[in-house]
Amino acid sequence: MLIVTQSLVYGIVTIPQNHSQWIRFPQSQAIALNQALSHTLPSTEIIASWAVIGRFSERQYVYPLYLNTQGFPVKSSTVEFVISTDNEPLTPAASLDIVTYIRETLHARMLASAPGVYVYVWHPPHATTSVVLS
Repeated sequence: MLIVTQSLVYGIVTIPQNHSQWIRFPQSQAIALNQALSHTLPSTEIIASWAVIGRFSERQYVYPLYLNTQGFPVKSSTVEFVISTDNEPLTPAASLDIVTYIRETLHARMLASAPGVYVYVWHPPHATTSVVLS
């Protein structure tokens, strides 16, 4: 109980002071992310850049994208890729390479986009158990 109380007090004291460190998105990106989120079912698997993953975190399967080449399990019949090119461990060029791979190799359908934010939906073939983004 003491830890919970300390955590709450710390949060109340520090969160208002740290708002300048929050990741901010231009309105166009926020609209694209909200549009994608409104079409995302609870059963949809999410693979997302770390700066935007929080919006989608209520899904059962959510995986962070932070490496140039990274593998993910496929546990749903619908997978959404939410890629941001800003405020990421990956360079913008590496993020755009992944977007190109998702679009051209996986043939995913664009769900929403704005400069710096790309959301694609993919329905993997029936027996697919993993996907590697590169």
